[in-house]
Amino acid sequence: MKCQLLSYLAKLKQESFTGKLSIGEIVGYKFQIYFYLGRLLWADGGFHPNRAWQRHLDKYFPQLDFHSLSLPALERFEYWKYYLLTILYEENLCDKEKFVELINSRLIEVVFDIFFAEREQKLDYQVETISHSILNEIGFKHTITLLNIEQILQIADRDWRSWQDNQFQDWHPDLVPLIIDSDRLEESIYLNFSKKKIKETIGYIDGKNSLRDIASLGNMYLLELMYSLVPYIRGNSIELIDTPDLLPLSTSTGSLLSNLFSGIQYHSPELSNFKGHDYQPIVVCLDNDLQTLTAIETVVYKCEYKFLRIQDPLQAVNIIFEYQPDLFFINSKFSEFDGYSFAIKLRKIAQFKKTPIFLLSENKCREDRLKAKVIGIDEIIEKPVKITKILRIIQKSLSVYEKFYSSNTYASEEHKMEELIALIAKNL
Repeated sequence: MKCQLLSYLAKLKQESFTGKLSIGEIVGYKFQIYFYLGRLLWADGGFHPNRAWQRHLDKYFPQLDFHSLSLPALERFEYWKYYLLTILYEENLCDKEKFVELINSRLIEVVFDIFFAEREQKLDYQVETISHSILNEIGFKHTITLLNIEQILQIADRDWRSWQDNQFQDWHPDLVPLIIDSDRLEESIYLNFSKKKIKETIGYIDGKNSLRDIASLGNMYLLELMYSLVPYIRGNSIELIDTPDLLPLSTSTGSLLSNLFSGIQYHSPELSNFKGHDYQPIVVCLDNDLQTLTAIETVVYKCEYKFLRIQDPLQAVNIIFEYQPDLFFINSKFSEFDGYSFAIKLRKIAQFKKTPIFLLSENKCREDRLKAKVIGIDEIIEKPVKITKILRIIQKSLSVYEKFYSSNTYASEEHKMEELIALIAKNL
């Protein structure tokens, strides 16, 4: 049975295949293996994909709080997990070695699980060719690493053979150990020569952690863990049980904000985005700080564009959908709303998927920058805002200098900038 997987992998490598190999039950769980030019790019799916993802994040990035990164913003990508890893890499929160180790580990797990599944039934194989541009759209922003098929197969095959040789094939590594007879277990541990080590291992058994989870937490090989637990499993002190997968990593965006957006009738993007030659771009600022609003408003008006100031978050959604702005400035802590959550909602709407969004914040740390990048925010602007910064943002986003330059006699670009800044400063 295992030859079916091997033959597919060999064929796809030979063809320098780019795309997806889906493997699994016709109705039920599936594994996905992604290829780029015949080499392995990423793999996921199977029995407990959410648990596997959480385990790998905890192991390779223990310093990061992924619950704070507003992960629902990544739902637009089919493979947002890989996309998130590329962001971590770009932000220097993940060196290439860690990146490769995580992907390598997940690929080995998936191949091992396919071997395990094929032992019991014939699986359905489907090959789908995907272009490089489509790969980019579904989350494979960069191919930072490509792994060799033979190396992954060699390790996964070795692990699977050892699993079978030790008569573990009836137990899947995603099963959860549960202590069912604590007295007998304690007595057995007392007679064990390595009782200190086994006590540490037993400490991870809480009815929630799987065998793979415990091996990762205890920094041990999976087989090593099984060797230590098998006497207690076969002695009926510990039972291996099947449990549901974990819920996906996500964060709530707030019920009030969700309710506000849920009542809106979205306009057709084809109609709403039509802009004639005399159209004036609209800049909106969602903030309850008068100084910030006045500064941005003055810059926008001097550039001869329209400006909307929104101080009441309850009115924000209706105003935004009525005027459909071309550029957003949003306070990260806008009244009772979280500016990040508001940006997430905007990015899920067709009209605003590519609209520039800038977050205004009094503090800008690395975690905030990462969170902003995940969501799709263009940049975080530190408060108090600087005129030159706002001016350059509007210039870049809306080509705002055209009118000013056409009526200005200065030859120097630097002089033009200085004059415009001076004009704005007079009005602040």
